[in-house]
Amino acid sequence: MKYLFLPLLLLATHAFAARVDTILVHSGAMNKDIKCVVIQPEHAPTTKTSTNSTRFPVVFLLHGHSGNYAQWPATAPQLKKEADDLGILFICPDGGFDSWYFDSPIDPTVRYETFMTKEL
Repeated sequence: MKYLFLPLLLLATHAFAARVDTILVHSGAMNKDIKCVVIQPEHAPTTKTSTNSTRFPVVFLLHGHSGNYAQWPATAPQLKKEADDLGILFICPDGGFDSWYFDSPIDPTVRYETFMTKEL
């Protein structure tokens, strides 16, 4: 009976081969680094200098008010499987506590719309 569970355990550990990384992306508009979670399919290149020209569709997942970049992998663990199955990159940027991903007309250091549309 002990040996029956070993193959099931091995299958479960390989079910989600997608990589989940946290990266820093510098925003020149805000003069700071923004944390982003990137969920990439198993077959995505692993280095920045890779000569692999494989392209992937990208889905940006934005958190809501008072959330943060790290909540998506915990809230939606199926994203790793979907990244592999569909060949999609998921990018989950941090939008601050209450920026709503807009450029503030009052505070010039809050430029999340510029970050999302031009820098990321």
